Order: sequence, then structure tokens, then C-alpha cells
Amino acid sequence: MEPSISGGSCNSLDSYRSLATDGSKYHLSDGSHEMMNWKTYMRTHFVEGDAELLDSASSVSLADAGEKDSTATSTSTNFNESPYWEFNYIRDIIRSSDLVMEEFLLGEVPSIIALDLFDKLENQKAGTNKNAEEQLKIRRRVLFYSVVECLELRCKLSFGRGVEAWAKWTTLVQRNEWLAEEVYREIASWTSMEELMVDEIVDKDMSTQYGKWTDFSFEAYEEGVDIEKEILSSLMDELIGALM
Repeated sequence: MEPSISGGSCNSLDSYRSLATDGSKYHLSDGSHEMMNWKTYMRTHFVEGDAELLDSASSVSLADAGEKDSTATSTSTNFNESPYWEFNYIRDIIRSSDLVMEEFLLGEVPSIIALDLFDKLENQKAGTNKNAEEQLKIRRRVLFYSVVECLELRCKLSFGRGVEAWAKWTTLVQRNEWLAEEVYREIASWTSMEELMVDEIVDKDMSTQYGKWTDFSFEAYEEGVDIEKEILSSLMDELIGALM
């Protein structure tokens, strides 16, 4: 089992350069001259903030492009030659995984995805160039752990923000294509931060659904749990005292 790369999104992506943004253009893997218009392909199914679900038939998604591309290029042989290989790989991870959200939140398992899934996916690939394949494997490994980290972060935040946020998250998890798009977009946003100044990073953080310094919903939930425990303990003491 491989050790998880954790401790913040920057840690997972320090050495990862295959996802990088420059303006409205999305540059693909190092050495590739192909690029696609980011705004065109990232027409989201989600409203920024809560990722509200929309009708999948009403908009063009990256999943559609990736699906067409995967039918033309076998993922088991030329997986990384595709301009959509990052998205296809993220989608393969999500399709092949069984998200153990409740067990992860309760601390019963170390990760929301079984980390041996990486090796299982690698065993399905048939590379011909050993040196090139080893380099691609390293990139896939970093991307794999970035996906794990992204899913764990979203799971924790959705759980801490209350019933409504958790219901939206569980609905999203049931739709593999949409979840893959959301994770893909999130990881791409991480890599776009490497060229930003400190003030720009703070501004970007504060403009997302996770970066509200005045919104302490997670802390409020934790305090609520503590208060509930105190009330229950007090009532139990009163009941025991009345019966004695």
C-alpha cells in the first residue's frame, strides 16, 4: 500500500506540472503542444459555491469530450497520448473506487479510497516504452493522490457544513461523470495558483466556497456536538438522581 500524500493541496502538486493554466488556455502535459480552450470545455454542471446539480442533457461537458476521446484511443495502451488523459484517468479512478465516506469520517479507514487502487489500475496498462512509462507512472501517481486529497477535502467540508451540503455531496457522488468533472476542475485550480502572488492567493481563497473567514459552519457543528453531549450528560445525571 502506497503512503498517502497529504497535508494540503500544494504538497500533492509541487512536482506535478501536467496541469497548468495560462489565461483562458489550458496547457496539457509537458511536451505536448496541444491545448484546448478552458472556458469552452469547462462549462460546468455546477453553480460556483455549492455545485448545484443541473440537467446533464442541457450543457456540453468535458465528460462528453473525454468519452469520445476514450472510444478512439484505448486507455490500456495509449492512455497518456490523449489530450484528455488527466480527465480520463480521474474518471477511471472514480469509476473503479468505492468511496467509504462514513468510515473515513469516523476514522475507521485512513483514506476515502483504497490506496491499492493505484496499483490495480497500473496493472491494467500495457506500456511498450519502459522509460517513458515509468515517467508517466509517476505523473499518474501524483494525480491519483491529488484526486484522493480532493475527495477527502470535499467530503469533510460537506459533512461539516450541515445537512443540505451533505445531501448535495452525496447526490454528486452518485454521478461519476459529474464528480470527475468537479474533481478535475478543482485540481486544475490548484495548479493555477503556483504563479500567483500572496495577495492574489488570499483573494482567490476567499472567493471560493471554502474560503470564508466569517463562515464557521464546521466549527459551529463541532461546538453543537459538544453542547449536545453536555446537555445529555446533565439530563442523565438528573434522571439518575431522581431515581435514587
